[in-house]
Amino acid sequence: MPPPIPAGFKTHKYCPALRRHMLRRTRDKRIGYPEPWKGSKRPLRQLWNLYYTKTSYRLYKECMNCTTWEELIPSYRIAKEFIDKVAKERPTKIGKSADTFRDAMKNKVETMRWREIQQRARHPPLKEP
Repeated sequence: MPPPIPAGFKTHKYCPALRRHMLRRTRDKRIGYPEPWKGSKRPLRQLWNLYYTKTSYRLYKECMNCTTWEELIPSYRIAKEFIDKVAKERPTKIGKSADTFRDAMKNKVETMRWREIQQRARHPPLKEP
């Protein structure tokens, strides 16, 4: 006869009541989160990671779609600040794409800046008589 299994290594029987109780506990922890998160089966940590990656990508796309210098500057500042913050807090989640986003946005700002300088040089401000 094999030796008895130590108490710490015993598997517990499947208990539907305990499972329901634990699901209710996780649902209660979602108080204060957005509505789609409350009904989602995904863990909160995964939802936060998705939020950070999707928001940083959305801000990056907004910045890249700007056509004028006045639109670009505030959009670039907001996107850069958010992407830098997320890359510092969660380097494994967005680190590689953060570098790509930063480089592309920086190139866009540089080209727009030179375009703005050339445009102002072509049309200097009117001198008052």
